[in-house]
Amino acid sequence: MEMKYKIDFFRENIFPVKMEQQWEPLVFRKPQANEQKHHAPAHKKFKKLDSDDVEAPKPISLSSAKQIQQARCSKNLTREQLAQRLNVKEAVIRDYENGKAVPERSVVNKINRILGVKIEL
Repeated sequence: MEMKYKIDFFRENIFPVKMEQQWEPLVFRKPQANEQKHHAPAHKKFKKLDSDDVEAPKPISLSSAKQIQQARCSKNLTREQLAQRLNVKEAVIRDYENGKAVPERSVVNKINRILGVKIEL
């Protein structure tokens, strides 16, 4: 047993106190090779997701993508310059022009305003 001293500042006293551990030590060990993990099957843990209810978002149409590219070229803007004006990354403009982007209303509205074209979602 270890002896510590407790200080009482109000009475200016010092007296010994016995300090001892009052809990059991925790021991970590690796599971043995012969121990099997018991997991519940996945179908019992989770409900099966019904994929019929949700549709994947559709990318921008190729006609709209060409319209964006032609309008940008007619204004003599690079993708980087247009992206800077729209406050987005150049990759976003590239995806819109290649027809890979899922259109966001805010970005499409900015494109309509800056390039002077009417792109429908």
